[in-house]
Amino acid sequence: MSRLNCSAAAALAACALLVPAWGSPVRAAFDARDVFKLEASSRGAASANERNLAQGAVLELRHKDDAAIVALKRMLRPHVPGELRSPACGALADIYLRQSRFADMKAALECVKSASHKPLAGEMLQNYETAALLAHEKPMQLAHPAAGKLDVTRDLAGLIRVPVEINGKAQDAVVDTGAGFSTISESAAARLGVRVLEKGTTIKSSSIADLPIHLGLADKLTIGDAEFSNVVFVVLPDVALTFAGGKFKIDAVIGLPVMLPLGRIEVADEGGKDYLYYGHRTGEAAATESNLILGGVEPFVLVYAEKARGVMRLFVDSGGTESVLNTTAVKDFPALAEGAAAGEWRWEGAGGAAKDTKALTLSELRFTIAGRTCVLRKVSVLSDPEADQDGMIGLDVLRQGKRWILDFDSMSLVVAD
Repeated sequence: MSRLNCSAAAALAACALLVPAWGSPVRAAFDARDVFKLEASSRGAASANERNLAQGAVLELRHKDDAAIVALKRMLRPHVPGELRSPACGALADIYLRQSRFADMKAALECVKSASHKPLAGEMLQNYETAALLAHEKPMQLAHPAAGKLDVTRDLAGLIRVPVEINGKAQDAVVDTGAGFSTISESAAARLGVRVLEKGTTIKSSSIADLPIHLGLADKLTIGDAEFSNVVFVVLPDVALTFAGGKFKIDAVIGLPVMLPLGRIEVADEGGKDYLYYGHRTGEAAATESNLILGGVEPFVLVYAEKARGVMRLFVDSGGTESVLNTTAVKDFPALAEGAAAGEWRWEGAGGAAKDTKALTLSELRFTIAGRTCVLRKVSVLSDPEADQDGMIGLDVLRQGKRWILDFDSMSLVVAD
């Protein structure tokens, strides 16, 4: 089976800011983004420093950023061991990333390096290089609270597109919760007046070849009546955003950092026509369950899987057409693999394609999101594990109801009719 993810920004800011391994149960829960074990450790860990790290990590995952920063900064004191100070700095970098405070993010990653006594490598080095390029830029700002409704069109892949304006010029854009930065093609960046930084960086990925990119900034991005300034875009060659043998192309992608300040997004099918609501709607019912966590700019939903009889952490990716699991899921929940068959998984995305010849295929997966049972059939299980997640859900889950809602204030994902 295959899936399409429209943006290399998903790879660029898949920012699990991992730091060198350490044997503590708190550290294992930190790396796995296991919010329940971290909550337990914040009360019962062996040392005060471990309890403080767990508390700060929970606040970061629950998107309580101001309180998280206060708690995590306590871990920067000289007497705190480096093996605890380093992950605290990584969690701070996650927060600063979603706040587009890149100078602070750069300093936090330097703290990771000094506390661990090891050079940055892989994704962490990539994140540091990105932060260094943007350190002198102003953070993105939303001019004022906004709420409204936009028409949605679906492209050949079924991706969600809405009308926006970039520097006052009209542009349709894909809405991608899996994109850690917004993305734009080189031709669209030139046409829309996006300022492209001269020095570039590289997306480092285990699934595709390293992809050289540039970063750009839009002075203004307008979505309905929501107006943003200083919006960062990953700028990619047009060919990297052209899919299905040239049958369709994406010129712009709106990533999660733009969605977070809006507080809430909802995609609804109303009489056979799709609409995107942004901001909080008057008279809307409050979410009854907080089932969402944020690792930097990565949203994860906590779902109860029937066969596993446990809670799985699944990345929420509206830029992905098909949901997948990885071997972390079957390691954590062996019952999932019962009856699984050998299979092959193929992926096409910005910058290249990949396949996994060692993947498994589950005949069926049932899980519950905020009280709603969702069913997937012929689900691929990728052979590479991911420490912080069991897999991802895409549009094949989100479209199982007539509407889906991501609320970043109540920290909830709802799929409903």
